[in-house]
Amino acid sequence: MAEGQSLLMRKTLLVITGASQGYGECLAKTFAQRLPSGSACLLLSRKPAKVEEIRTENMEAFYEKFDQSNFAECGRLFIQGMMDKNGIKLADYEQTMIIHNSGVLGDLTKFAWEMEDKDMVANVINVNITGMILLNSALMQCCEDAGQKNISIINISTLAAVMPLPSCSLYCASKAARDMYLQVLAKERSWVRVLNWAPGPLDTEMMVSCRQCADDELRQSYIEMHEKKTLLTCSQSAEKLMLLLERNTFKSGEHIDYYDVKE
Repeated sequence: MAEGQSLLMRKTLLVITGASQGYGECLAKTFAQRLPSGSACLLLSRKPAKVEEIRTENMEAFYEKFDQSNFAECGRLFIQGMMDKNGIKLADYEQTMIIHNSGVLGDLTKFAWEMEDKDMVANVINVNITGMILLNSALMQCCEDAGQKNISIINISTLAAVMPLPSCSLYCASKAARDMYLQVLAKERSWVRVLNWAPGPLDTEMMVSCRQCADDELRQSYIEMHEKKTLLTCSQSAEKLMLLLERNTFKSGEHIDYYDVKE
């Protein structure tokens, strides 16, 4: 899809990780209302997704249990088998859109110099970086096998990917790595549209953990956002993303924050 042409106008196979709740679920519902007839959504999540709430006249929805920390599930053969099981043929779609939403925070109650739990550290790296990279490669190779050249990749990033936040070291580092990986991919595959999207401070379960972080100043800022009701709803953020994708004027690989997008 050329820059400047809406990314919401073609019959699309939409793949979303972490799609059972929060922002992932909201994105699925929002895209279901915006994508053209014949589109479909493959919802990947460790927990069951509400397929019946995603399905519309325009878009079919399929759910598959998926654990991004299990590398065996992130391989090409496994992903192709998942599609075959649901009767999904990439050749039937004009575009494939991949949304990497799945991610974990790690232990925010400790500072960078206190990280000693190797299993916790490994889980953050496995989910936020390694599993995401392997899944992305598998999906792109499936697209290439099917001759699908219209590919869009949206990484659900964060301000923490570009700004060091005390007591969020693993989250910052892993999210920064995701951003850079996809910036490189954008250089390597000029025909793929890549966006690192920071959705803003969302009122989700993840924010509950943020209000317990070790850094006093950061913790207080999260508490105040909650008390003053200045957190964004998932729907507010999703609508801004739709506007960005409709315009499609961003530089491929760019990191864009919710507050950067003007109405």
